[in-house]
Amino acid sequence: MVCTKIWTLKKHFVGHPTKSDFELKTAELPPLKNGEVLLEALFLTVDPYMRFLAKTLKEGDRMMGQQVASLTAYFGLLEICGVKGGETVMVNAAAGAVGSVVGQIAKLKGCKVVAAAGSDKKVAYLQKLGFDVVFNYKTVESLEETLKKASPDG
Repeated sequence: MVCTKIWTLKKHFVGHPTKSDFELKTAELPPLKNGEVLLEALFLTVDPYMRFLAKTLKEGDRMMGQQVASLTAYFGLLEICGVKGGETVMVNAAAGAVGSVVGQIAKLKGCKVVAAAGSDKKVAYLQKLGFDVVFNYKTVESLEETLKKASPDG
């Protein structure tokens, strides 16, 4: 028997939700069928654009989940920009949801990643991700010179 925890909407809220608007329940999962896999979600988000859905959903309704930031990063970088190994990719807002995934995909493709972030804490995070050149755009003396130094060939 495999159990899961489920966050349910206890009552509809007006404005910003509070902890009392939700309830954490435990439920038994049905056995997996042939070809199915069991995944564990480590982080979840309910973004503001999804709030209109809350009025029509009932407990037990099936939901589809997707990681929008990763899809945006993947298709934007590979399908729209068409990056190839050996190229340099400049990522603005690189510590954000989309930017951090763009940089990681670019590294996997063999690109040089130049990443900008707005705080020293974010710069440290991007360095841990292994991006090649990382800088705090709020503290550099000259953004133009920083970019020229990071990528002299453009």
